[in-house]
Amino acid sequence: PWRTPNTLEVRTVTSTPFARFEIHKVRTENGKIVDDWLWTDEREHVNILVHMKKGNKYMLFYQSKYGLTRKYYATVGGLFNKGDTPLTCAKRELLEETGLESEDLVYLGPYRVQVNRGGGILHAFLARNCYRSQAWKASDDYEKQERRFLTREELINVTLSADIGEAQWLATVSTALLYEDYHATVMRNKTLVAH
Repeated sequence: PWRTPNTLEVRTVTSTPFARFEIHKVRTENGKIVDDWLWTDEREHVNILVHMKKGNKYMLFYQSKYGLTRKYYATVGGLFNKGDTPLTCAKRELLEETGLESEDLVYLGPYRVQVNRGGGILHAFLARNCYRSQAWKASDDYEKQERRFLTREELINVTLSADIGEAQWLATVSTALLYEDYHATVMRNKTLVAH
């Protein structure tokens, strides 16, 4: 549970296996007391942008979600289990949801989802050079997931056209694309310096 020196009281409203919803009494930075600060302690989770080794494309799901009005592009993702680290969770979710493994699973960092309302911590990843695993068994996900394979240019267009329906998915895709650009620039500069 999230508590700081500014948390004066906590009342749990309800709890599920996915999250706990609370009302906090909070002292703000200017000393004001807020009696009804809504807070959600959601389980930590991962989102993963999948890059396929074969074909040099990105795999996203095209699917519906309860909180969306239509189908959107989505990254691979899932919740932490007890004892998970970001890396173990990312490897498990990648395998469970796609049947893939990655030659290079890049950790892009932890991010608070809603800084003033909780929402848990997102751990973003880029799974580079993914390939079909021999250890895969189909998962029993809640939603139907249609796989779409996009070139880098198509992925950028989808990102800029608001066709990624969730802010966390968008953040993961955008951060992964920035990472790739930065990594390519660094490698290019090292090559120039070596010559």
